[in-house]
Amino acid sequence: MDSKVADRRVDARFDPPAVPDLQATVRPGCAVVLVDVSRGGALVQAPRPLRPGAKVHLQVVAGSQRLAIPAQV
Repeated sequence: MDSKVADRRVDARFDPPAVPDLQATVRPGCAVVLVDVSRGGALVQAPRPLRPGAKVHLQVVAGSQRLAIPAQV
């Protein structure tokens, strides 16, 4: 059964910056891979399921630069 899935994303998606030491974490304490980013969100790949609706902090670190963003799964 092949059915097409509509892309419901409003904002354009972009690859994360090509920074060699870029690290991303979803607090509390889950290292994730930053897949893509947009004006309204980020797609991350986590080693364990993230609970839909959970409030988290996405922390991105590149060298001495640190960015923490409150988010909802």
